[in-house]
Amino acid sequence: MPMPGRFLCAAMLLAACAACAAFAQPATIALSTPVEQLARDALGGQPGMAAAGVWREGKTSLAGAAGGPGVAEPVTSGPQATLFEIGSISKVFTGLLLAQAVEAGDLSLDDTLGKLLQGKATFAHADTAAITLRQLVTHTSCLPRLPPDFRRQGYTAADPYRNYGRARMWETLAAIRIARPAPCDALYSNFGFGVLGELLSERYGRPWAALVRERITAPLGMRDTLQVLGGEAPRLAPPFDGSAPASPWDMDAFAGAGALRSTAADLLTFG
Repeated sequence: MPMPGRFLCAAMLLAACAACAAFAQPATIALSTPVEQLARDALGGQPGMAAAGVWREGKTSLAGAAGGPGVAEPVTSGPQATLFEIGSISKVFTGLLLAQAVEAGDLSLDDTLGKLLQGKATFAHADTAAITLRQLVTHTSCLPRLPPDFRRQGYTAADPYRNYGRARMWETLAAIRIARPAPCDALYSNFGFGVLGELLSERYGRPWAALVRERITAPLGMRDTLQVLGGEAPRLAPPFDGSAPASPWDMDAFAGAGALRSTAADLLTFG
């Protein structure tokens, strides 16, 4: 029988994964599929880079694929391994941070927004204040996918999340009226996971990315999983929007919903 804490950690991680996976297309992958084919299939004939990793019978295999004029194949191992924006896989890291906080007794899954933001936000609607951490992490909070003011102040289509900060998130959260008291049927919400990431940051007085590094990636030896690129920017796979070159996305208060960059090797370690 698993220890209660281990079960909770696994359950919370699976909850976050399941909530994200519910909106993805199902895929069937034969165990014998070569890793090179997996990389090509992931790219799907589109311009850009893709990398795949397989851990099978105690051995790791990595491969990359590239498409489009002037796009080189990604580096899959070593200190110059290509970094990818991993998007909503970042939510699984946020779910794991919450599981750790609950295991440590620092937070409860039934803690509400009203309790956690007392003195920081004055809620206009009791149903919003009653949303729990459990509902945020399972996408059942009734919060919309994005806040209603998302495309207003500071919004740019090329880098849409960059200028949305914590103070604005708390202000919008305090004013929003949800359609009915939570829990709702699962409704994918970047807003909800942004809120969850910032609540964890508030609780520990540390940026979300610092919590990820200290509590997940450093203990696992995942040296190439990070939010801020800094001097590693040249390693980032060139982004595309369809067939057109695009810009990388940077995130502030939405970091917990999608800010991480990583390599195939690091994500294989995490898996």
